[in-house]
Amino acid sequence: MPILKTTQINAITGLLQLNDSGSKAPAYLANNFAKEGKIGQAINYYAVAAKAIADKAIFKTKPGWLEEPWAEKAYIANHKYKFVYCPIPKVACSSFKRFAVELSDLENKQEVLNLPPKLFHAYVDHNLSFFANYLHQRETAMALLDNPDYFKFAIVRNPWDRLTSAYLNKFVKPIDIKQSSSPGKQVVEAYYQDKDLPVDYSRGITFKEFIEYLLTHQNKEIDGHWQPQSMFINQNKFDYLGRIETLGTDFGAIAEKIGVEANLGWANRSKRAEVKENILTEDYAGYTPHQLRQLSQYPAYTEFYTPELLALVKQRYTEDVESFGYRFGA
Repeated sequence: MPILKTTQINAITGLLQLNDSGSKAPAYLANNFAKEGKIGQAINYYAVAAKAIADKAIFKTKPGWLEEPWAEKAYIANHKYKFVYCPIPKVACSSFKRFAVELSDLENKQEVLNLPPKLFHAYVDHNLSFFANYLHQRETAMALLDNPDYFKFAIVRNPWDRLTSAYLNKFVKPIDIKQSSSPGKQVVEAYYQDKDLPVDYSRGITFKEFIEYLLTHQNKEIDGHWQPQSMFINQNKFDYLGRIETLGTDFGAIAEKIGVEANLGWANRSKRAEVKENILTEDYAGYTPHQLRQLSQYPAYTEFYTPELLALVKQRYTEDVESFGYRFGA
């Protein structure tokens, strides 16, 4: 195993930070490992970070990613266990991607699993997705969905709950204005620009204003974290359509079907109060992110909705509500 000198470690750290701020965490960890004399771990972390950065650059420039935006491009296939998984943002997506990595043939599984969220998703999307593995061969990838030997599954979520989860995750947590690709930052900028107002990053937007943004922008214009789930399903037939509300039972059934014994940790889950039957006991829909951060815990998703907002979201996400049989408060 080659030994890295401190100057080499620092040089690589600077290079990674310069290329992608998301690589700071693995570079920082690698630097600490090197200082502790754990050179093997340091090299592994640098290798994973550098690979993710390289993959990201290649992935973004692959012809067809934007020109041919097929919904199934993010699907993940495993040929050993013969399954196809449809990831949907804010629907236990991180947990199931970790599950997919653990069952994959990647040689650096643990290093990938230890990556910070942004790099982790980039690495999985760039290495395990349909598009990454079937570039310009959509028909070949889609044939897996018709192959009876492959078990196809997806997980869906109550649309009202999913939106509040996305809001809490992308807007209530402080927004890094240095990250141009931040979904929350992009929406905040669009909202203020639509109002012909100077962008106020410190204030951000309320949940009500977030819904207002969604009502004035088409599906193709918005981020995947709040695009309708039906866009990802895309009328494809799945052998198993689980629900996040019954995740434990559904994951057990999925694991049994593909022949593995595993537990699923629900990553990035927001801590919130229990769902209440009444609507909006307080005006949480009008709370700013700063006000919400002062609470001891986030309110239940039902407490973000006035009767008007409830109806507007139902209309905006009609296909999700009807296709998956959801109702508010359930």
